[in-house]
Amino acid sequence: MDYLKSGAALRDRWWQFGFGWGITGDRHLAGFHGDSVMDESARLAALEHLVIALIKENSLRSGHPPASVFHVAAGSIMGSNGPGGPKEKTAAMQALENIQLTAGFQV
Repeated sequence: MDYLKSGAALRDRWWQFGFGWGITGDRHLAGFHGDSVMDESARLAALEHLVIALIKENSLRSGHPPASVFHVAAGSIMGSNGPGGPKEKTAAMQALENIQLTAGFQV
């Protein structure tokens, strides 16, 4: 399987920006602004936009359609690495489809 199709490029970028330490940003105290914690919905929106930008950039550089990244993500969600049971997997798939629509990618 080629590097870009395997999702490794996105995973490497994810780690490159320090998100591998967790959504809360424990390593760099990301998400903390002064004494208060940023609103979770604002952080999720920022992460969605970051992921969409990375997918678009990856697509431009590789020439592969963005749909291939979403296909890999869907497989991961529905596979053994995905969230809990059927209810959680369905919710995660709906969220993934929502990101696709938000980004303007074909579902």
